[in-house]
Amino acid sequence: MTRSTAPHTEPVSTELGSTGSSDVAISVRGIHHVYTSEQTGEHVTAIGSIDLEVSEGDFVCILGPSGCGKSTLLYLIAGLLRPTAGEISVKGGRVTAPGRDRGIVFQEYALLPWKNLRANVALGPKIQGMRRAERNAVAQEFIDLVGLGGFEDKFPHELSGGMRQRAAVARTLAADPEVVLMDEPFAAVDAHTRMSLQEELVRIWRATGKTIVFVTHSVEEAAYLGDRVVVLSRPPSQVQEIVTVTTPRAERRSSEVNHAHAGIVAGLLGAMEMDVPPRAHRGIDEHG
Repeated sequence: MTRSTAPHTEPVSTELGSTGSSDVAISVRGIHHVYTSEQTGEHVTAIGSIDLEVSEGDFVCILGPSGCGKSTLLYLIAGLLRPTAGEISVKGGRVTAPGRDRGIVFQEYALLPWKNLRANVALGPKIQGMRRAERNAVAQEFIDLVGLGGFEDKFPHELSGGMRQRAAVARTLAADPEVVLMDEPFAAVDAHTRMSLQEELVRIWRATGKTIVFVTHSVEEAAYLGDRVVVLSRPPSQVQEIVTVTTPRAERRSSEVNHAHAGIVAGLLGAMEMDVPPRAHRGIDEHG
């Protein structure tokens, strides 16, 4: 289902070098971010300098230790924060504020407790001015996609943690964003549910073809989900390494080829721990 959107973006200045490529979904150029500590009042540099491009349809994981600026980078792409310096563009338009072209799934489910599942998922289309019958049809499409058919009239408190997170994903997709941004969305669920949600997310990504940027501090999660894994250094953050994972996802968890997953994990752990110049690139396949 295709619907028009009106993102909060501005044309990218040619002086700064627009990519001009329709294949680039997200362009991050020279991003530097400083914030003021609420405790001390001091200026803290969260992000030193980051350059990054994400292609349309990619599944990219942002990996790094706690406090390295992963979520900050995601919020900058979302337009929830403004960078101190640098420029971010989505589909060629400069990001200046939150917009319909970007949807975000937070760690907490952020569902409206007074609305049932159907109304929560239909919220984006409602804000966009869609008529009730059409927005309910859209909501049903994505409720079914995430496997929650039959729970449309349930309220958030009546759903399990995993179901609430599926609902949050459905609500984001129902707004039809170009890019889906996910901030450690499975951190609050148990290990078994997390694995199930990861597999569901891969299925949904394949079904929708959306561009996904997924923040995590879990090496195992990044190794399973990502086509590319962007490893951030400790603050002030830089891109320490970009790892391309070529092992088929079916083999990343298969007990018969467990060495493949072990090789990916070992490579990413090494990338997080080693002291190398930023922006190193390499690939990891089934040979580790």
